[in-house]
Amino acid sequence: MTGNLAERGLPVEFAEAASFIGALAEEAEIPRRHVAIVPGDHDVNRLTCQAYFLQEAGAGREPAAPYWPKWQHYVDAFRGFYAGTGGVTFTPDEPWTLFEMEDLAVVVAGLNSTMADSHLETDHYGEIGARQLRWFATRLAERKDQGWLRLGALHHDVAGGTIPAEAGLRATR
Repeated sequence: MTGNLAERGLPVEFAEAASFIGALAEEAEIPRRHVAIVPGDHDVNRLTCQAYFLQEAGAGREPAAPYWPKWQHYVDAFRGFYAGTGGVTFTPDEPWTLFEMEDLAVVVAGLNSTMADSHLETDHYGEIGARQLRWFATRLAERKDQGWLRLGALHHDVAGGTIPAEAGLRATR
């Protein structure tokens, strides 16, 4: 699932999406540990992000990228969906996920292309970042040596042409 589980990043939207994805997986007899979910730009709660910026300004501080609170409702749904599934994380230190499906010898790099996104219009584009890419490169190399199938999943358009350029994935710094 490559993002946009929600429209405005609201808890009710995520609850509905998690219920639907769970029912779909169950009907298809796919265990949740074999479902990879990554965030999209509509999974960023812009109001929560704006509140975070205001809170930091009120304390005399600059907001710290990648603005973790913007994903809070996504994270709540993510954790609920994967409850009881070991090894599936999305944390403030690593806001992305490596989905290891050992019984299939498959690993999915759940890239988070919403790293730059915020409530500001100037931040409405996809970006992954060098740190995230290095993190995945190390882990995927380990699985390559073991002969696993390695896949990547992300939300933003990497090829260009299907969406306005300003909303696509930008070059990583």
